[in-house]
Amino acid sequence: KLEILSFEPAFERLTAPYVKNLKLLGIDAKIRMVDAAQYQQRLKDFDFDITTERYSMRNTPGVELRSYFSSAAAAMDG
Repeated sequence: KLEILSFEPAFERLTAPYVKNLKLLGIDAKIRMVDAAQYQQRLKDFDFDITTERYSMRNTPGVELRSYFSSAAAAMDG
C-alpha cells in the first residue's frame, strides 16, 4: 500500500495520473486529502509515505536545495 498525503485539492489533479500508473503496476496506491492541521501534524510525526509540497527556488540550483533534499534535512522534525 502507498498513500500520497495532501491538503491542497490542486495537487490531486497532478497526483491522480501517478496513482493510476502505480495501480497498473499492481501497487495499491491512493491519495489521502486531509485538513491543514492534520497535514502538518503528520509531517511532524513522519506519518506519511509520499507527500505533496510546493517549494520556491531560484532559476538556477543553489545551496538552498540542501535544506530541502539532503540526508540531514530528512532527519529534521516537521
